[in-house]
Amino acid sequence: MGVFNFPAMEDYWHLESRFSVIAAIMPRHSVDEVMVAYKGTRAGSLRQYIALKFKIFCRASSSIIIHDLLLYQGVSTFFYIALTKQEEALPLGDKLVTLCKTITLPRLSFVIFDSYLPSFDLVQNLHANLGVKCIGTVRPNRMGEASLKTYKELMEEGRGAFDYRSAEGVIAVKWFDNKCVSLLSDSCGIMPLSSVKRWSNEDKTKIAVTCPSLIPVYNQHMGGIDLSDMLIHMYKTPVKSSR
Repeated sequence: MGVFNFPAMEDYWHLESRFSVIAAIMPRHSVDEVMVAYKGTRAGSLRQYIALKFKIFCRASSSIIIHDLLLYQGVSTFFYIALTKQEEALPLGDKLVTLCKTITLPRLSFVIFDSYLPSFDLVQNLHANLGVKCIGTVRPNRMGEASLKTYKELMEEGRGAFDYRSAEGVIAVKWFDNKCVSLLSDSCGIMPLSSVKRWSNEDKTKIAVTCPSLIPVYNQHMGGIDLSDMLIHMYKTPVKSSR
């Protein structure tokens, strides 16, 4: 432990001397893609469209610690991963539910996704099969059958306008800031309303914009994987071999 004369592994979890980042339960997880630079010549087709980089799907906690990862390999990404027949029929984004299977206490946790991954079916599958609740931005064509106001209608109402629908324990929300943001969640709803600071070109200052409660939750906890991604780019592992 460094400050004890008798270092022991159990000291990290002891009530008086434990290291909270490791010992405490981390119920907030975020999942997103991370690009890792690589200058070697033996990667084959693993490097993605961003030159000389691997694409890795990672699950990180709010403390930016990466807990699980999956290397994207095209059609063979899930070749060595045991999937049920139901999971095999899912699209790529929904199959990444495998990153959530290793969560220690799933029913006490919730996961935050970026728009590349979530869909209405994924939110339902996570809760039904693993007990994990989630929240994430989503593309408009993945919101199930939710019929929400159009971009034009929300723009006419002004910044802070939103619309929502709820079905089968999942809420779909569309919120207008500078543009429309669509979200799905089964962990939190729209109340209580809060506000975020946004720049106004008309007033030349920051103004308070009304937003549903799930917007600040998403912004706060999605930062774990984003910060981890930033640190990977800032502190690159040496890639040249020593001879």
